[in-house]
Amino acid sequence: MAGNKRLTRPAGRKGSEARGQETGDEGSASCSLSQGKNYRRPAGRKGSGARGQEAGDEGSASYSLSQDKNYKRIMAKIKRTLRSAAGAWWVLLLIVGYSAFAWRFLGTSCVLASTTGLPCPGCGGTRALVALLGGDIKGSLRFHPLLIPALMFVCVYIAFWLVRENMPRFMERVLIILTVALIGLYAVRMILLFPHGAPLAYNNDAILPRIVRLFSVLW
Repeated sequence: MAGNKRLTRPAGRKGSEARGQETGDEGSASCSLSQGKNYRRPAGRKGSGARGQEAGDEGSASYSLSQDKNYKRIMAKIKRTLRSAAGAWWVLLLIVGYSAFAWRFLGTSCVLASTTGLPCPGCGGTRALVALLGGDIKGSLRFHPLLIPALMFVCVYIAFWLVRENMPRFMERVLIILTVALIGLYAVRMILLFPHGAPLAYNNDAILPRIVRLFSVLW
C-alpha cells in the first residue's frame, strides 16, 4: 500500500502540472487574441481617416461644382443681357461719337450743353471722374459732389445683379434718393453758378446759340 501511494503521488503532481500547462496555454491564447484585437485598432483608425479624407474630397468637389454652376449662371446672365441690349449699342455708339465730335468742335462733351448751351444735371461729372482718378477727392467733390455716391451705387448694383435674381428693395429707395438729390443739387448749382460759373457755365459755342447768332446777323 505504501508503495502504491508513493507511486500515485508523482502522477498527481504530473496531472497538476499538465493542468497548469493547459491553463498557461489558455492564458497565452487569450493574450494573443487580445493582442490581435488591439492590433486591429489602428486599421480602424486608418479607415476612419480614409473616410474623413473621402468626405473632405466630396466636400471640395461639391464646392467646386457649385462655383462652376455660379460662374456659368453669371456668364449666361451677362450674355442674355448683352443680347437683349443689342439695339441699344447703336444708340450708345452714336452718343459716344457725337460726344467726341462735340468735345472737339463745340467746347464740351455734354449732349445738352453742346446743342442748347445749357448745362445738364451731370455736367462736371467727367472732370470729377478725372480728378478722382488722379487722387484729388476735393476737386472731384467740387466738380460734382454726387459722383462718388453714384459710383458706389453702381458697384453695389452690379454686385447684386450678378449674385441675385431679384434686386433688393432698398436699392430702389437709394436710387430715388440719389435722383432727388441730383435734381436738388442741379437747381442749387444753377442758381449759384449759372451762367458764368464752371462747370455750369453757358456754352456760347453750342449749336443752338450759333444758329441764333447766324439768324440775328441775317435779319
